[in-house]
Amino acid sequence: MFFWGFSPTLVAMRKVLFGVVAAFLLHGCSRPLQVQRHEGSLETLQTLSPDPEAQALIAPYKKQIDAKMKEPLGTSAIDMPKVRGEVETLLGNFVADLVLQSTQQRLPEQPVDACLLNSGGLRASIAKGPILLEDVFSLMPFDNLVVLVKLSENDMMRMFNYLAEHPGTPIAGMRMEIEDGNPDDMEIAGIDWEDNKEARRPCWIITSDFLAGGGDHMDFLTEPIERIETGWLLRDIIADHIREKNRKGLAAESALDGRMRYDND
Repeated sequence: MFFWGFSPTLVAMRKVLFGVVAAFLLHGCSRPLQVQRHEGSLETLQTLSPDPEAQALIAPYKKQIDAKMKEPLGTSAIDMPKVRGEVETLLGNFVADLVLQSTQQRLPEQPVDACLLNSGGLRASIAKGPILLEDVFSLMPFDNLVVLVKLSENDMMRMFNYLAEHPGTPIAGMRMEIEDGNPDDMEIAGIDWEDNKEARRPCWIITSDFLAGGGDHMDFLTEPIERIETGWLLRDIIADHIREKNRKGLAAESALDGRMRYDND
């Protein structure tokens, strides 16, 4: 089963970028680099000043890119910093929550139980105040696509074990404790995975194509019962969510709610 998305932002940006690349290929190499060799293994390239003709040709494309990147999307009510070493983060909760919510809204007939991302894929903080498109590109510079995977009970347990070993991984739609490096008190989509084994079932997890391919050692995602390709860019999902909040007069926000926590007993 396949769902294909369409990204006007991506199409427009690619057209502009193709123009820039073409301009460089046609005019950017009008002055050859000169290699100076010295005794030993050191080689240096002579520093060249920009080619005025190439700069003039590229200028209109650069202007379009700069204007697009400055598009205001909305505002953030709080600082959502990219931090390491925390069991739960405002930034991770914000992105995981919106991806889960947006997917459920876009695919109302498709079960979607939880979201799993990776903290390394979130490359920049979101500061309190205005959010521009360039901020979303800084946050998510990769062309990662949204995919759904249906995991078996065994792979779900492997996922919980992974999360216990990697605190701070962005999740939504599930909760768990970490006790001595092991998962405890796990819950997903209202299912108590710790005590109610009879209620366990395969679950649909929304994630990225990078992770579904085994990125960040998430091997438990690579052989799902089913897999759905959406064709949506994660970056577009984030930008669209902020735009929609702004249309409703709302700011982006997040909270720490104990979805991932250490057992302090």
